[in-house]
Amino acid sequence: MTRARNLSRLGNTNVLSVDSSNNIGINSTIPDVKLDVIGDAEISGVITATSFSGNLTGGATGLTGSPDITINNLVGVAATFSGAIDVDGHTELDDVNVSGAITATTFTGNLTGDASGTAGGLTGTPDITVRNITGVAATFTGEVTYEDVTNIDSVGIVTARGGFEIGAAGVGGTITSVGNAEFAGIVTAQSGIDCNGNATFGANGSITSAANFSLNGNALTVTGTSTVVGEFKKAGSPTIQCTDTTNSTDLQLRADATGGLVRTATNKPLLFGTNQVERLRIVADGKVVIGGNYANSSSFGRQVLIDGTLGLNNDSGSVGVGFHKGTSNTYGYIGTGAWAVNGGSADDFGVSTGSTGDLLLGTAGSERLRITANGGILLSNGILVEHCKIVSTAWSTTNDISLDDGNVFLNTANLAGTNNTIDITSTAGLNVDLATGDMTSVTLITAVNATTAYINAITIGASAVTESWVGGSAPTDGGGSGYDVYTFNIIKTAANTYVCIANQVKGS
Repeated sequence: MTRARNLSRLGNTNVLSVDSSNNIGINSTIPDVKLDVIGDAEISGVITATSFSGNLTGGATGLTGSPDITINNLVGVAATFSGAIDVDGHTELDDVNVSGAITATTFTGNLTGDASGTAGGLTGTPDITVRNITGVAATFTGEVTYEDVTNIDSVGIVTARGGFEIGAAGVGGTITSVGNAEFAGIVTAQSGIDCNGNATFGANGSITSAANFSLNGNALTVTGTSTVVGEFKKAGSPTIQCTDTTNSTDLQLRADATGGLVRTATNKPLLFGTNQVERLRIVADGKVVIGGNYANSSSFGRQVLIDGTLGLNNDSGSVGVGFHKGTSNTYGYIGTGAWAVNGGSADDFGVSTGSTGDLLLGTAGSERLRITANGGILLSNGILVEHCKIVSTAWSTTNDISLDDGNVFLNTANLAGTNNTIDITSTAGLNVDLATGDMTSVTLITAVNATTAYINAITIGASAVTESWVGGSAPTDGGGSGYDVYTFNIIKTAANTYVCIANQVKGS
């Protein structure tokens, strides 16, 4: 009964049909191929076909074909190909979605999407072109060539052995392997710039490896072994300016065609000091204060105030100070040697006018003495004071008179004896003190109490001198009381040669 039931099914054309071309259909009344099956077919043996069309699902092992097997879509967990994959007659794949690894001896075409993992020994002929690489690190043993890269974002360190170029040469910047860095724009370094070679700024400026250049906070330090370790240059008027914005004070160091300038740019004084103490001040109105009185410097009446001693020194020759009234012929000199007075020796000190004006001396702002241009001496009305040396040892006991003590002497001891001779001396000697044609006047005033005591001769430096006494003869007596006065006018006529005009005036 079972076989009869099965054979009856073959007679049902809806189950099995054969057309005039001998095409067999199972569950197909209109077969269009040799075997047209609508539904599932299970075959325990081998299917051999010259071609295969449709979707292959399930597991397929030992799938072979000659010459090739063409698959439109391959869906599975993993696939291993020992030879080449030929899709549509070429090796270009529109989309490959692989959850595992892809192993290929060669790869041609564009790689799109995300690529993760590692790739060892990735090579290609002629080149492998990669648009974007995102990863922790990338190592390239050969040359990396790129075009039109807008940004390179590196979290770690970029190390370039052969050079690093930013933008076009001379436009963006260039870093070469020999250590040169060239930037056309602004370079900003947050932590610092370490330069062991040369750093060039602008067209003509440079910092060489021989110098130590550091910027710490707001302090710029430049040290080196050269005589000049810092220099600012500009065609025109270069200026180094330090500004205190709180006090509105500007200090300028400037150079131009007229010379070098050190000045303040505001109405503030210019100060100079040593050991962090002010020593000299130039007030805003141009007055100069040296050594003190700085608090009142703006109001004092002198253009230059010196609190202390002013010294001028020149070991090799004469030295002096000149005073001039503009470009006129009124001027004066104070100095040593012949600097101030023509003919002065190296040890002389002189005060003179350099023109035809008179030389004035005064006290309390008033003239006291005038030396005229032709050598005349004029004394203003006032007391004329000359020093008098007072001694108390009688000249009959000690007879030497030193003109180092002056030219007027008073002896309060009574003169004794007869024929007293006075020796007139000086430390240097009158032959040194007096030039030929010079003279000096010596006045001796002595107390007397006997007419037998008198002076009748002098010597100069213990050498005898011939006196010419007023009245024609030397004294033979003296006054009996009070004081006698002797005057000696000494004129040098040659070396150690003198003319002496002597006179005696008795007091009683």
